[in-house]
Amino acid sequence: MIRIDQSTGLRATHTQIRISLPHLSFAETSDLTEQGYPWLETVAQPEPIDTQHIVTAGPDEEYSQGKWRQTWVQAKKPAPRSVSMRQARLALSQSGLLATVNAAMSAASEADQIEWEYATTVERYSPLVLNMAAALSLTETQLDDLFRLAGTL
Repeated sequence: MIRIDQSTGLRATHTQIRISLPHLSFAETSDLTEQGYPWLETVAQPEPIDTQHIVTAGPDEEYSQGKWRQTWVQAKKPAPRSVSMRQARLALSQSGLLATVNAAMSAASEADQIEWEYATTVERYSPLVLNMAAALSLTETQLDDLFRLAGTL
């Protein structure tokens, strides 16, 4: 079982408690709430709300006088750093951007056209991607969302 140090709100190990209470003899299962080390009520980890999210441990919180509960946070999955060209094109197609990107690529430099046509992967932070995102006025979040979508295709 896990305990909380009420003075800091952080988790405390049995060893840390023994060091802070050197003159107190206690078993690992002893109730130390009066000494400022209540048990942390553990809560089962929930499922992600969808495939684009992950669940991570949140900050432990005091929900009643001296009672602490573990929390969980839903967060978007990090965007993949690279996807296959097939995944990129499918994501652009689903987002209604493929025709726009293809038109922009026809006016791009020869090097960019070659990369667009023959690369097997698309790197999230490549100059080509960053320049195309700027040309399409995509925000960082929108670009990350495109890469997240591509990662699922």
